[in-house]
Formats: sequence, structure tokens, C-alpha cells
Amino acid sequence: MKLIELIDEKLVLTEIEVQDSYEAIEILGNVLFKEGYVKDTFVNAVIEREKDYPTGIQGIGLNIAIPHTDNSHVLNPGIAVGVLKENVSFKKMDDPDEEIDTKIIFLLAIKTPEFHLEALRGIMDMIQKVELMEAICSCKNSKEIINIIKREDE
Repeated sequence: MKLIELIDEKLVLTEIEVQDSYEAIEILGNVLFKEGYVKDTFVNAVIEREKDYPTGIQGIGLNIAIPHTDNSHVLNPGIAVGVLKENVSFKKMDDPDEEIDTKIIFLLAIKTPEFHLEALRGIMDMIQKVELMEAICSCKNSKEIINIIKREDE
């Protein structure tokens, strides 16, 4: 499955203004809920998991976060993408004592382990490309981001 197959234009938000990582997760999780991708338990489950297993990843140019939770909270597979107006701190996945300023969040709602690994691989490939990530950050609307990811995913 291609990454773009999991990202609907309705699930992409730009210039999100938040106070912290949990508010970012809540906003993106509520979009997934509203669009019928997840159960009403999803947001709290993601936040609780993030406290124990942080998902901040230091990229080459930009840092991202890939929060997710157990598939029991997922109805349909999807990925919400959020580009923040200002960076927020996420704890690093590989060093939970360290926080990194994060600009882009990929909130995963995945039903199967295979799709989960494929989605992670696709996102990890993307964050290695500085120009691609900068292009996503400069987008002013969801359609532009979808087009960039679609071109990359071909």
C-alpha cells in the first residue's frame, strides 16, 4: 500500500496553532474521529501512549513526530498530517529524556502491523529528504501537501 492511499485531503491541516504536543495530537485525532477513521477512545489512547513511548524523530532538516496507538481504537486506516505554525516539543523516540522542536506530525491510525510498518517506512524515507520536508512545511493548504506526497509516493 502506498502512503498516499492512507492520507485523505480532509486529514491534512496546515498552520496549526497549538500550545503543546498533546494539543496537536488532540486536534489531529479529532479530525480522524470526525471523518470516521477512529473511535472516540483514540485521542486519549494516543496521548497516554505518547507519555510512555514518545514518537519525536530528529530529521535531517526538520523534526517530526509519528504518534499512534493500539489498533483497537481504529475503525479505518488513515494518517492525519499536521504542519504546525510554530514548533512544539516532542520527546525523542530514541531518547525520551530529550525533547526536540517538531514541525510536522503524522498521526497514524493503522489497523494491521503490515500497514503500520509500511507507513513508518514511507514516512522515514520522506524525512530523509530535506527539500521535500521543507516543501511540505511551506504549503498553505492540504491540496498542496497531498500533491507533494503523491508525487513522492509514485
